[in-house]
Amino acid sequence: MKKIYTLALAMLALTSCTDDVHLKLSIDSTLDPYIDSVFMSVPLSMSVNEIHSILVIKDGKVIGERYWPGVDASDTYALWSASKSFNSTAIGFAIQDGYLNLDDKVLDILDPDGTMAGKRSGENAAQVEEWWGKMRVRDLLDMSSGITPDYLAKVGAGAFEHPTDEILACDLAFEPGSRFAYNSMNSYLLSAIVTKATGRNSEDYLEEKFFKPLGIRRHLWETSTEGINFGGWGLHITTESFAKLGLLYLQDGVWNGKRLLNHEWISEATCSHHETAPLYKDKEWKYGYGFQFWCDSIPGSFRADGAWSQFCFVFPDKNLVIACNAHSWNTGELADAIINQLYENIK
Repeated sequence: MKKIYTLALAMLALTSCTDDVHLKLSIDSTLDPYIDSVFMSVPLSMSVNEIHSILVIKDGKVIGERYWPGVDASDTYALWSASKSFNSTAIGFAIQDGYLNLDDKVLDILDPDGTMAGKRSGENAAQVEEWWGKMRVRDLLDMSSGITPDYLAKVGAGAFEHPTDEILACDLAFEPGSRFAYNSMNSYLLSAIVTKATGRNSEDYLEEKFFKPLGIRRHLWETSTEGINFGGWGLHITTESFAKLGLLYLQDGVWNGKRLLNHEWISEATCSHHETAPLYKDKEWKYGYGFQFWCDSIPGSFRADGAWSQFCFVFPDKNLVIACNAHSWNTGELADAIINQLYENIK
C-alpha cells in the first residue's frame, strides 16, 4: 500500500510539473494517409489493441504526429521494456564519466565483499559460482549473462526486500557472454550498478546527463523496495520525450550542437552483439541485439522496444525517428506496419 501511495503522489507531481521543451515542427500533411494506415492496421478490441500516439521526426523536426481520441501530446506512458534503452544510456554516461568500464566484473561492483559466495545451491553450484565470477557489465547489457529466473513480477510487486541479492543468488543457465537470452533481471542489475557506481539512481543521474539537457521535465521512474529504479521497466514519459532518446542516438550523441554522449558508446550500443534469430520467428526480433536496443530489418536501424507496442525506431538512412505508444498485443504486426506503411513512404 505504501508503494502504491508513493507512486500516486509521484504521478500527481508528474502531471503538475512544468511542461517539456518541444521540438520544432515542420508538419508534412502528405504523411497523413500513411499515419492513418498504421492506425488502421491493428485490429481493435475494446480497450486492447489501441495505438495511442505516433510521432515522426525527420532532420531533427517533427513532420507528423497523431493521437488517439482523448489522448494528447502532454500524456505520459509506461514504456515497459523500452525503459531498458534509457537505463542503458545511463550506463553509457557512467562509463563516459569514468565510473565504470564495460569489462568490469558485476560481483566486484555489487558484491565486493563476497557475501553471496556459497549462497548458490544445486548440483552445479561450483560451476555457477565460477560463471558469476566471470560476468561483466557488457554481459548484462547484451543479455548474455545466463541469468535464469525472471523475477519481474516479484520485484515489481515488492515481494523481495533486497531484489539485488535475490538475483545475485540465482542460477545461471550458461557461461556469461556465450549467447543471448532475454531477461529483465539483467536490466535491474544494470540499474543497481548505476546506483552503486554514481551514488544516484538511474533517473536522478539521467536528470543531469540526459533529461535536463534534452528539455525533458516530465518523467517518473518507479523504484523497488531497495530504492533502485526498475531499469528494465517502469519509466513514464511523453511520446515526444521517448522520441528524443532516438534522436540523440541518431545524432551520434550530439544535442543542439553539443556532444553529450560519445560516439564509441552510440556505435557499440546500437549494433548487434548476439544472434537472436534462433529464438525469434517474428521478423522484427530476429536481427540481433545491442546494449538494450534491438536491431532492425533496415540495415543500420535499431529501436527501443517495450511490451504492448512501445517503439522508438531509428532509421539513419533517412535521418528519421518514429516513436509509437500503444496498448496492443499485435506487436509484430504494428512494427511491420510502421516500417512498410510509414517508413517506406517517407522520402
